[in-house]
Amino acid sequence: IESKTYESNIRRIDKSIKTIAKACPIFVPLIEQGLLKKNYSKLIIEDNLAVFKRNAIDALILGCTHYPLIKQDIQDYLGPNVILIDSAQEISKSLFKYLKTNHPKEFTKYKKKRRIYVTDKSSYFERASKKIFKNIEVEIKLVDIK
Repeated sequence: IESKTYESNIRRIDKSIKTIAKACPIFVPLIEQGLLKKNYSKLIIEDNLAVFKRNAIDALILGCTHYPLIKQDIQDYLGPNVILIDSAQEISKSLFKYLKTNHPKEFTKYKKKRRIYVTDKSSYFERASKKIFKNIEVEIKLVDIK
């Protein structure tokens, strides 16, 4: 958000498009700690996205790879007429195309094993990783970056 990358790229395409940018860093711990089922999560989403609802936006870019995990809650709050653009999905498509072209051996039927290095390990993250990486054996390692 601070870099204004989305805004400048949108303006390069069409200077007439009005943009509103807002960082929502509170969403990350809400997602990472598995607090989405709590009653207050919807209140936090509403409080942080109220500016978009007041301005009757046409589309919202989910600018963090965490946000697709609350995409439905965001859609429910903003309404069905707001288009949600999922940056994680677009990044995934690009990465898949790149990997398929440059590392085709990674796309075999054999079960893969991957290590994920994190600076903060939670049981929610471990459960979410198992859901996301269904066909891959995942080892999560805690690292200290001091």
